This record gives sequence, structure tokens and C-alpha cells, in this order.
Amino acid sequence: MHYDGLLDLTHGVTGITVTNSKLYDHWKASLVGHSDSNGSEDTPITVTYANNYWSNLNSRTPSFRFGHGHIFNNIFDNNNDGINTRDGAQLLVENNVWTGTNQPLYSTDAGYAVATGNDFGGASNTALAGISDEESGGDRALAGGKCNHLEPRVQFKSLIIVEPLISPAGPTHLNKLRSILVHGAHERRDVWPDREHAMVAMKKRARTAKWDPRIMELFVKHAIVPHPGSYEKETPYRGFTLACTRDQEAAMYRDADGPIKPVQDLKKACAVMPVHLILAGVNDFMFVYLKMFVHYIPYSYTDQRVSIKRFLILDTAACTHLCGKSKESAIWYVVREV
Repeated sequence: MHYDGLLDLTHGVTGITVTNSKLYDHWKASLVGHSDSNGSEDTPITVTYANNYWSNLNSRTPSFRFGHGHIFNNIFDNNNDGINTRDGAQLLVENNVWTGTNQPLYSTDAGYAVATGNDFGGASNTALAGISDEESGGDRALAGGKCNHLEPRVQFKSLIIVEPLISPAGPTHLNKLRSILVHGAHERRDVWPDREHAMVAMKKRARTAKWDPRIMELFVKHAIVPHPGSYEKETPYRGFTLACTRDQEAAMYRDADGPIKPVQDLKKACAVMPVHLILAGVNDFMFVYLKMFVHYIPYSYTDQRVSIKRFLILDTAACTHLCGKSKESAIWYVVREV
């Protein structure tokens, strides 16, 4: 078995497709982005892996840093490792099949993935959720997912942002809130005997009790999953837990740049389309600083602030992310009017 560099893609390569290939009998298979310190060059990387067969590989199947990747219709057979999304990489992982791998898809150093239609062979996807993550909503798309560019495939006529977690005043003002959220993530309750008990617990919890019942039902159905211990052959644990692990949730809150970088994208958006901002009436951080940030004069490239066409406060909504879950009808009215 050979050791290193079966197929490495580095130094900012773009538009690369690996397809209809067999990668096998190797120690380290495919590395995308060669160094944690080379983000300035490697962030533009775009790579597609499609219709490949990966077999008897120890690691890097593939290991993906910084850029954007699409990995679909691959077979991963009896490898020691899985897809590792790293250093802010954004991956779309679709319709792949794994056998004999304990960690088919996972994150290190805040890499992200959107996974659909995959057969993980009884193992679990533990990667941080990418930009379509329902729980993070608009925050993930604009911030935590590090999708800090505006090149949509569809030309939007306007942008409606509901409760964005952005900080135009810089990261310092978020330190206290970030500490509270990280502690909460590590100390949360996230195990129940079944989904019914999880539903009862969420209805009693002060923050989630305000959710629209339809949102809560969908959350319990899709975000409460069988505990990883249930897949053990010997003495399995049959409980249920949150799909997002404690470490994954904490990693999202530790992403200090996440709430800052999207400010530049928001400035660009305001220059080319109407932008509408919807906030809850009860806020735990953002409202004070956004009032200092948002104004109604025409956009200027020389000004650090942005121009918002509509700045709406839903007075009775719950705070932060719950706005979109507790005031769905009011938000839809705004969208329709826009």
C-alpha cells in the first residue's frame, strides 16, 4: 500500500472534476487544500467528485479545506475514514453510499456540509450543518456557513433577512453572549427516551414553548434522531438525541468571524437590491447595535453602514432565532407585501 498523495488538489485550484475513477489501496487518498495556513489562496477552491469508487483507503476520502465542493454518487467501500470537511469548507454531499466506515462524514476546525440522500451504512453524519441548516436559518446562510460572497444562481429581486446574527460593531460586543451560548451548549439536555418525551420537554421549556406548533413538530421529526449508541451491536442505547451534538453547537458559537464577515455582503446587497430586515421586539443583543447601524439614507461606499429599505419590529415575537418560529404568519404577511 502506498502512503501519501494519491490525488491532491491544492493552491487555489478551481473548476476541478474527478469522475468515473477508482481510488483504492492507498494510505492517504485525496487532499483538497494543502495547509491550514493557506486560506488566502485556497478559499476560492471548487472541486466536484462524482461517480467514483473509493476502496481500502486509510484516510482523506477526501479531506477538504476552505473551498466549496460537491460530492455525489460515490461509493465508499471499506475505508478507515470518511469525508472530512475542514477549515470553513462548504460541501454539498448527495446520494453517496458507505460501507465499513465509522465516520463517513465529519468536521474538524469548523468545516460544513449539507448532506442529502446518502446511505451512511449505519454510521452517522457528524459534520457541522452547512448553509441549508433549518435551525440556523438565515444566520447560517449569511454568517456561520461562511458563504461570504453574493453570487446566486438565481437573480433575486430583493432580500428579506429575519433575525440575522450579525455584528457590524465587531466581535467584542458578542463575547459575553458567546460565552453564555457555549456554556449552554455543553450543559444542555439532549437525550430523551423517545421523540414523544422530547416534544413534551420542548413544550415546557420557556424559549421553545413559544414556537409555532408546526415548527416544533417538524423540529422534533427531523432534528431529534436516534442516539449514536443505538447502532452499537453490544448493549445498544435506544434513546433519542439532537442531531446537532454539543460540540457542534459550541463550535458554531465560537466562530468569531461568522457574525462579522457577512456585513460586507450585506453592504453589497444593499447596493443592488432592496433589503428588508425583520427583528423580534424582544432582543438579547442585536437590537441596540443594529439601531446604531441601520439608517435610511442612500447607500454609500464610503460609509461603513448600510441602507435598509424596511426595518420592521415584530413587537410580540420572542427573542433571537425564535422570531421565525413563533411569528410565521406575521413574517409571511411582510414577505407577501414586499
